[in-house]
Amino acid sequence: SNRSFRAKRRFRMPPQVSIIVPVYNRQELIVECIESVSQQSFRDFELIIVDDGSTDDSRGIAESTLKHCGLVGGVMSIPNSGPDVARDKGLERARGQHVALLDSDDLWEREYLECMLTNLHEHDSATFAFSDFYIRDEDTSAVYTKSSTMQLIDTVTQHQADAGSPCRSVA
Repeated sequence: SNRSFRAKRRFRMPPQVSIIVPVYNRQELIVECIESVSQQSFRDFELIIVDDGSTDDSRGIAESTLKHCGLVGGVMSIPNSGPDVARDKGLERARGQHVALLDSDDLWEREYLECMLTNLHEHDSATFAFSDFYIRDEDTSAVYTKSSTMQLIDTVTQHQADAGSPCRSVA
């Protein structure tokens, strides 16, 4: 129940990071996702998993994996509403100074949180951090890099310019 979620975190100091993972019918992937979080070099976090009305055993597997890994956080359930609503519900529970979003079919490298936080702290004016990523082909296990960060920034900047936005690109 969601009551047990609250009880588990009531007397703990707020973590530096709240990690929010929306889950819908990912019983075959959620263990690997949670384990990638449990192996982070940076440890001051809570993991909030929001089960978005799964019809498989995603919630039960997530709960047992959280317990097995000894992670702070919990699993909450909501009626199926989509990943955006699930993330918003997770944000309502988040206590961290920073929020990290992770999809249930994604994995983090061991230094991911440490790298993100280091960059945020080194750039005082930054309000968020994001990274490029790798894509693993499920059929061939081939790994591809996805370096779309600058393309995304250029696209957003161009869209803002087209719309007459006062936002400017910093070179």
